Amino acid sequence: MFTQIHYPRNISGETLDQYLDQGWFRMGQMIFTCQFLCFHGELYTAVWMRQDLTDFKFRRGQRKLMNRNARQFNIIIQKAVFDLEKEALYQEHKKRFEGYIAGSLKESLYGESIRDIYDTWEICIYLNDKLIGASFFDLGEDSIASIMGLFDPAYKEYSLGYYSMLLEMEWAQKEGIQFYYPGYVVPGYQRFDYKLRVGQLDYYDIFEKEWYPYSGLGEKELISNILKEKLHGLKQELERSEIHSEVILYPLYDRDLAGYDQENFVKYPMFLSCYHHKSNHRFLLIEYDLYQRVFRLSRARKYEDSLSYLAYIIFEGYDERTSFLEFLIREEVLVETNNISRILDAIHQNANVIRSTGF
Repeated sequence: MFTQIHYPRNISGETLDQYLDQGWFRMGQMIFTCQFLCFHGELYTAVWMRQDLTDFKFRRGQRKLMNRNARQFNIIIQKAVFDLEKEALYQEHKKRFEGYIAGSLKESLYGESIRDIYDTWEICIYLNDKLIGASFFDLGEDSIASIMGLFDPAYKEYSLGYYSMLLEMEWAQKEGIQFYYPGYVVPGYQRFDYKLRVGQLDYYDIFEKEWYPYSGLGEKELISNILKEKLHGLKQELERSEIHSEVILYPLYDRDLAGYDQENFVKYPMFLSCYHHKSNHRFLLIEYDLYQRVFRLSRARKYEDSLSYLAYIIFEGYDERTSFLEFLIREEVLVETNNISRILDAIHQNANVIRSTGF
């Protein structure tokens, strides 16, 4: 599974360390991991990052920023406290973001819970008596996870979001903490690139389950690019045999429907659809299994119930010509192989399941 969510009732510092070490992150009171992200109808890879603080030294430019800001502002580091001042800062800060944003700071950090199961701390940046920046991080036994940074846009010249990350790292070093986790970056989507400024970070390899220098991660190794390359390559092979197919983005791959066996739902964010037409009710789908490294041809059908309640979350930004916006249930796996001839034979044998128009 490429997206997993846990809802722990309690979480110790040691347990948080274990989650973070496997590329997980806190949102509200749940903790999750994901490997793919969709933005504006495009598929990207979520790459989980960390900074080893053992021998970390701030660069000259970082020290210059920290020293300059230290002369300007007052800094308080303490257990997180929710108040109207921070709420006002959150309301101003969230205007910068697209899509769904929690209505309040407390909702963002607590979700629907009335208590915080994490050991959450805050860094507050004051200009005289005015709060102009704040960040929140969770404390483990040997790690901290940077959760959220807020700043007053009127003071953006001071790079307060970046500055608060440096302060988190400095505090962690003084406390003898080894690892700093800033969440994920998304290669090719610059919104998260600011995290790369903090140092020589490592990334989590989901196949090896190890951390490696991010500087060594190439574009061809990103799982979204592997998926695209494999599916587009197979599409060319099918076209040579006069089998029409389309590479389809499937943003519902990580959604669940209560009461249904989730193993029967298609769980890849992109697939190849043979003889595809959006009016079809049954499909021949080809997925590329990134773990087994084989193609999987399956018969699938639409889940017929109305999903209009998801439309406001899912449909915006997706092109219906290249994205499939309804749940798909896998009826039967027909073949798993890298042998193109076997794939072609299985497609021909099962083409009668398709009731398309136009192909």
